[in-house]
Amino acid sequence: MATAAAYRGRGVGQGLLSHVMAAEPYSEYVLEVIDTNAPAIRLYEKLGYREFTRTPAVKGSGFNYYVYMKAARE
Repeated sequence: MATAAAYRGRGVGQGLLSHVMAAEPYSEYVLEVIDTNAPAIRLYEKLGYREFTRTPAVKGSGFNYYVYMKAARE
């Protein structure tokens, strides 16, 4: 998921992800984010996602790790 720069910080991403989580009948949700995307990580943590593993990125990719996060359906 990505949010256009002009709409960041307005709750668009949170609304989209919350809608998907409420509408889909899965017991667990898993996502991947790069370690340098701190705003996205904060958003995901706010929505109940927790990191469960990291995988090193290819050297020269501009970030260090792929961060895998998951949330359980409440």
